[in-house]
Amino acid sequence: MPRLIAPSAPEREGFITTVAPGQVRVQLGDPLVEVRLSTDDLRRSADENMVLESEGAELRCAAADGVRSLFVGNKVKIKASFHDGEKLHFTLVD
Repeated sequence: MPRLIAPSAPEREGFITTVAPGQVRVQLGDPLVEVRLSTDDLRRSADENMVLESEGAELRCAAADGVRSLFVGNKVKIKASFHDGEKLHFTLVD
C-alpha cells in the first residue's frame, strides 16, 4: 500500500538531463544522484495538460501563467511524494 510522504519533505534542486516518452530524469547535486520521474509521477503533480514531446526535448505542462516548457538543462526542484513499498516516487515542485 502506498505510503504518503509528509508535505514538508525537503525540496532538492537539480537539472533535467533527459526528457523521453514516459519519463524525465533529473540530476541532483547534493547528493549526486539521477532521479527518474515517470509520466505517472508527473501527472500526479501536474494535470492532464502535461505533455512529454516525442522528440525527447521538451516537457510541457499547465502553469498558473499559461503553459510551462521545460527543456534538457533547465533547473528544477523536486521532492519525494510517496513510497509504493518498493521505490520512492518524486514530483516536480513549482
